Amino acid sequence: MNRSLKSNLGIRPSVSSWRLALIIFTLSAVMLTYEILLTRIASVLLTNRYVFLIVGVSLLGISIGAVSEYFYSRRSSASSASAGPFEEGTGGDNFPVIGIVLTVLALVAAIILILKAGPTDGQTVVALSAALPFAASGFVFSRLFRLFARLTSLLYAFDLFGAAIGVLIFPTLIDWQGPIQAILFLSAVLSAIALIAIAMTFKRWLLTVPVMILVCVLFLVNSGNALLGDIPIGRDPDKDLYRLMATQENAAKIIDSRWSAFGRTDLVRFDSDSYLMAIFIDGAAGANMIRFNGSLTDSSNTIIEAIGGFGGMLPLLDVPDSIKNSALVTGPGGGRDVLLALKAGYKKITAVDINPQMISIVKDYSGFNGGIYTNFRNVKVVVAEGRN
Repeated sequence: MNRSLKSNLGIRPSVSSWRLALIIFTLSAVMLTYEILLTRIASVLLTNRYVFLIVGVSLLGISIGAVSEYFYSRRSSASSASAGPFEEGTGGDNFPVIGIVLTVLALVAAIILILKAGPTDGQTVVALSAALPFAASGFVFSRLFRLFARLTSLLYAFDLFGAAIGVLIFPTLIDWQGPIQAILFLSAVLSAIALIAIAMTFKRWLLTVPVMILVCVLFLVNSGNALLGDIPIGRDPDKDLYRLMATQENAAKIIDSRWSAFGRTDLVRFDSDSYLMAIFIDGAAGANMIRFNGSLTDSSNTIIEAIGGFGGMLPLLDVPDSIKNSALVTGPGGGRDVLLALKAGYKKITAVDINPQMISIVKDYSGFNGGIYTNFRNVKVVVAEGRN
């Protein structure tokens, strides 16, 4: 960018292209990761079909932000024309520092909204959680592309690069912290990068300091969701877990929750039934995990009571032993089908599940299920798409 362009825009010479590229890159990565995280949140709070609502409202939010920037720019241009040309170095007031701060605050507000109001008014909450941060970020994007029009190619390249990185870091981030902590982490990163990129350059750079401190403190204090809690199961009659919790009252309790890119996996214990627990994915698709002491020949084993009346055992009763060399179980869930195959006498069993947290829970609770995924040499468990 030449000196005449800088002077016309009222931007200090110290505004280097790397600062702009850094802001664009970070903002793009943060917002796309947030959008994907929001789809996972909506799947728990509502159902997975609300992914389309999030994508649509996010685009609407960006458009609202861009239109707002257009009218803001027109008003600023009119005011500047009446007051005379910018002086060198005063154009920092036009840089969207406040827009970046508002984006960070909108992300934090979205978290609070989801946790506090989500279960009772899920659709509205999810829509607002998508609209507000994307409207703020849309304003920032539009402002930067307007102020630095000659650098459009560079900024757009880093915009796409940031989006690609956002997609790549999403699985690691949600596995590491879960969606709430992940959003707080993204907010802290955005505020920190904004501070680095604009520090000592614009008059309002100090605005980012208290925001960054606030978000960082929230992230540290909420470690393990200790302060804010986890995403509640939405009060949706289509949710198996919600119906179960509502009918069982205090008899059903979530004792373990784990996040992955696939969704949230919950382990539920029933006070009224000591023979099984259930595993749910995003509050739906329950799979039973049966109490088992690990012995297939023990006559007192609860496996007889647990699977004796299950219809899935019936087709296996008349299978000749000569063809029981191997069995493939797709989507084993809590391991009931693996237990059936073991009881039926199959020599080699391969269980394939797409959800790594489902398998992890069954392995970690081997004391309850008899180690069906860990203690039997003829059972191999694979994390993959079963149809492949």
